[in-house]
Amino acid sequence: MQQLKQRPPKLFTIGLYLTTFIIAMSLWMGSAWAAPSFWQTPSLCADIAAESAMTAEELATLESQGDQLRSQKQYTDAIKAYCQVLAQASAEDAAQAGLLNKLAEVYRGAEQDSQAVAAYEAAITLYTDLKMAPNAAGVLEALGRHHNAMKRGAAAVAAFEQALALRQELDNDAATAGTWSQLAGAYAN
Repeated sequence: MQQLKQRPPKLFTIGLYLTTFIIAMSLWMGSAWAAPSFWQTPSLCADIAAESAMTAEELATLESQGDQLRSQKQYTDAIKAYCQVLAQASAEDAAQAGLLNKLAEVYRGAEQDSQAVAAYEAAITLYTDLKMAPNAAGVLEALGRHHNAMKRGAAAVAAFEQALALRQELDNDAATAGTWSQLAGAYAN
């Protein structure tokens, strides 16, 4: 019985490595489809109705309002603002602005864990599809920190290991060292 507390079962370990391998391969190879507006899925912005077509200036203003609402911890209103921007932004614009990252952080603040994880995963997919590996690695680290805060050690370790694999591919020694540090912290939890 003591051995089970120290070491995860073999089947769990194999599953974790297999999942990590599959995700790493999909990040490495990229996706076959061209990043459509997948964030409009019911799970992220279900109850937010899209406004009529907005100009780029109006979208920027709305995003700025979302940032301000987030800093004021008015999470429900910030979610609405970000979802309205995401409903009309192109994939490239959403990636450049980090809209899905912001949405994930707002969901974290609102203590909507499943929504936060879904937003992080959507951001990882978006950055992967757009061949923005450094951004994907950063979001993987944020996801790992989120899992760590939620006391999900195995999920945190998996996210940090994926981020580490991406960082090592990019030959970014400083970022890799930071990821190693976070991974060590996840193992400690």
